[in-house]
Amino acid sequence: MVKRFKHWMDRLPSSRRRWLSRGATALAAVLIFAAVSAPEYVAAWSAAKEKPIYCVQRDQKMVSLTFDAAWADV
Repeated sequence: MVKRFKHWMDRLPSSRRRWLSRGATALAAVLIFAAVSAPEYVAAWSAAKEKPIYCVQRDQKMVSLTFDAAWADV
């Protein structure tokens, strides 16, 4: 099968081979970008948002220190 592909590629003019290799490279780049970015798309479209816990009933007296790392972006 590899011999057939090489024979087919050798028959093509060099300009067409260049365009085929550029197209294959562009397709590979798009597929890699899509694979890397896929989890972000899922996270951006999730319907259920988790909200932070502001108050918890306890028997003991305790102090809690928190930071708003999201800058109030809810």
